[in-house]
Amino acid sequence: MGEGGRTVTVSITTEQFEKLRGIALVTGMTMGAVIREASREHAKATVEDPKFRREAGELAVLLDRYKSPDSRESE
Repeated sequence: MGEGGRTVTVSITTEQFEKLRGIALVTGMTMGAVIREASREHAKATVEDPKFRREAGELAVLLDRYKSPDSRESE
């Protein structure tokens, strides 16, 4: 891992397991490496997605509004 990784336990279907195992066998990667790469690619695609970015921005505005001390004045 090299960068102070965290251990996560997940449940996957037999079909998902077999696909991941096949990828690992063909590429010579460990299953952990295959899963880390897939996770990295998914996270990158998600945070670059315009819809996700818009929703995250809207959530940030709401969180900021409700943490400010005068947020109850409008009620």
